[in-house]
Amino acid sequence: MRLQPHYSGLIGPGLPQVAIEMGEKFGRLMNYRDGLYAGQFVGAMYAAAAFFESYPEPFFRVRFLQLAWYVQ
Repeated sequence: MRLQPHYSGLIGPGLPQVAIEMGEKFGRLMNYRDGLYAGQFVGAMYAAAAFFESYPEPFFRVRFLQLAWYVQ
């Protein structure tokens, strides 16, 4: 799950449980175990941190470092 968690977190701002439920429904189509759980975690982070954190820069910095790792 690489792109789906971003959308599930953005669809339910402030509702991390919605992102987790969406990850359960759609993530199970293509993933299992660690991939699924990591996707649910990222979606919940987007839903909670990206919209309601007063200083979200560390959140995005960690995420961009993870994306840079995938590109290499």
